Amino acid sequence: MTNHSNPTCLQTCAEMCLQYWNRYPGARVDSEMPFYQLNIPEVYRDWNFSSRFPDHRELRQYMAHIDRTLDLRKDVTFDARVNDAMWDKEDCLWTVKTLQGHVARCKYLMLASGLLHRTYTPDFAGLKDYKGELYHSGDWPEDFSAKGKKVAIVGAGAVGLSIDRVCFLFWTLANLVSMISRLLFKSHRSSVKRQTNLPSC
Repeated sequence: MTNHSNPTCLQTCAEMCLQYWNRYPGARVDSEMPFYQLNIPEVYRDWNFSSRFPDHRELRQYMAHIDRTLDLRKDVTFDARVNDAMWDKEDCLWTVKTLQGHVARCKYLMLASGLLHRTYTPDFAGLKDYKGELYHSGDWPEDFSAKGKKVAIVGAGAVGLSIDRVCFLFWTLANLVSMISRLLFKSHRSSVKRQTNLPSC
């Protein structure tokens, strides 16, 4: 692929920015919805978030809306994971390559991989010998059910507290399952302020 004039996006996943959206229980934005909206009339004119802090499902719907409205995918190559970028001093151009064999040449290169594009799991002693299910908040299966399971949550940050709360309220009460053994491993106490997630106007 050679392109000097039109913008080209090399997208790792098979769909528009969907693979890396967090999908753990209770995942939603941590800032009010205006901060997550594009200031483009064509986009915001026909879209209203349902609440001040939209959840991960609504964010993916919003991304699909942006794609349809601005016709972004015409400039996107999907399933293209960049693994090399070299600067050519003579031509003053970047040569970008992907694991799938794409090659692109460009004057300007913007790396939009994000700070948390890879999950990290500490090397806990005995982890390799663990026989149960193990899930990372950044790679959470949406069809997971804690019914009848003992659940341990490692971590006490915003994500850990969100998962812990949903495990207790949703899986144990709304679905009338048996009480889950909840162990929260943490190094310090956490305080949580109540979030007023009212419908957006």
